[in-house]
Amino acid sequence: MIESHKLIRRETSSFGKKTSIVLEDLKRFFLLPGNLSVNLTQSKKDFKILKTFGLVDEEFLYRFRKYEEIPFTLESKINLKWVNHITKVFNEFKASHLPDEFKKMQDKLRIELASAMWIVDSEISMADLAYACFQIFHQQHQTITADLYKTDINLFKRSLFVSSLNVLLAYIAGYHDIKFLADVYRIGWVLDSGLVNNQFSYSILMACQAEKIKPGAGLDYLISQNRPKEEIELYINHPQRSYEKIQENIDKLFFYPELSQTILYHHEQSNGAGFPHKITYSGLSEFETLVILSNYFVDYTEEGMDKLFDLNLRKMWDVFNDPLFSKLPVYRLKIKVERVLHFWSQFAQTAGAV
Repeated sequence: MIESHKLIRRETSSFGKKTSIVLEDLKRFFLLPGNLSVNLTQSKKDFKILKTFGLVDEEFLYRFRKYEEIPFTLESKINLKWVNHITKVFNEFKASHLPDEFKKMQDKLRIELASAMWIVDSEISMADLAYACFQIFHQQHQTITADLYKTDINLFKRSLFVSSLNVLLAYIAGYHDIKFLADVYRIGWVLDSGLVNNQFSYSILMACQAEKIKPGAGLDYLISQNRPKEEIELYINHPQRSYEKIQENIDKLFFYPELSQTILYHHEQSNGAGFPHKITYSGLSEFETLVILSNYFVDYTEEGMDKLFDLNLRKMWDVFNDPLFSKLPVYRLKIKVERVLHFWSQFAQTAGAV
């Protein structure tokens, strides 16, 4: 009998709470779990200097080293209690090797994720999951992470969300090999790494967002904005560029290098209207459609990603009623995921998480 699990909820005493923190204590975070501000003028106004998911890296620490004794204000946006809890469960799942032990941890992880991600009134969000997955899986090539962050913070944050959604959907779909899940996570980080280039612009970001809403709209947008040929080529060729960029270190990045080919197809559509290969539904594997689905769910805009601080997977699932969704080559996966999630709901109710 699986032990009942009580969902760890966001409480007003922690989520949104502002605490004073000095630079030395910030060093324990690599990924910031809230909005960071500081008062440098002795006024009543704090100046925001780093948003949630910002990197507390060497560059940041060097820049603010002269304020070592000045207290910063950290406004919590991530449920670190749940993050640490689910990280522990995932690590126990990783360490389970005997069949009975593996099955027990498999069920436990299912209950934990169902309770957090599939209960309507759960206060655990996709942002919490993104932070947790970074803590669990992120062993990415540091150059890719740094380049995404320096190129555009939205590309970096989007990689966080797409990677964690990849893991969640893969687990739901029955992929429980921990090495496979680690590769699924890393794929989310390199999908748009081909956009890291001195030709990158805000227009390319908006073209990617337009393409997500309507096939072909991305290229139309760039043409309508009279963007230079180099930007248009970067946009069209970025799946191929992303794929080629990681080949030199492919054996260090992936347990199953062949999965990296999925990068080439993340902008394809069911009717062949996507790019760059114009592949139809029948030419895509289930795993490739899983990555396409994650890519569809997450916006390229800051406003769109901010919504994920209030949504879990159940609340996101309404997107499936969007008529645009029918253009995605994911119908088989949709049916499979819905069937599993219905079963998950029963698990969560049995565990007393509702």
